[in-house]
Amino acid sequence: MSPHIRKRAGASIKGPSDDLLLIRSCIQGHSESWARLIRRYERLVYSIAHILCPDESSDIFQQVCLELYERLGQLRDEAALPKWLITVTRRKCYAVLRARKDDGTLVEEWDDRSSHLDRIEKQHAVELCVAQLPDKCQQLVYLLYHEQLSYAEVSAKLNIPVSSIGPTRARCLAKLKQMLG
Repeated sequence: MSPHIRKRAGASIKGPSDDLLLIRSCIQGHSESWARLIRRYERLVYSIAHILCPDESSDIFQQVCLELYERLGQLRDEAALPKWLITVTRRKCYAVLRARKDDGTLVEEWDDRSSHLDRIEKQHAVELCVAQLPDKCQQLVYLLYHEQLSYAEVSAKLNIPVSSIGPTRARCLAKLKQMLG
């Protein structure tokens, strides 16, 4: 897989078992691991913060990272890290919005913005699962669904026959569906 496709397909995002090793390494104080962990979840945190409080998303990101640093050792279930980050980010955003408003519109705004959060959480889960697919499937999914290339274009980029793209796509999506439960 080319580095461009690998990066764009989310290959830097690994699954729960990789998170467990990375979290343990962070707890042991390895700064490189902290940098990798932050990069892995940066997009998730920013996505939520940008929807809920776009003007303060950078500040929210910093606050969430600080809380992660302070509390990572207390996390009971490493597989729950994405949900924990979502919850912390939401709380931080809500505190910012609450401090800014007291006219009763906060709840309405929050409800409007919160409707997008389920979609973000699902997208993140899909990204984690796609990253666990074999390289060939990652490439195919990226080119078909992110780049939205035709079968002919995918055939040229991946050097596979057009007639095998459909069946390969079906197998990859079946694996993805199984992983997502």
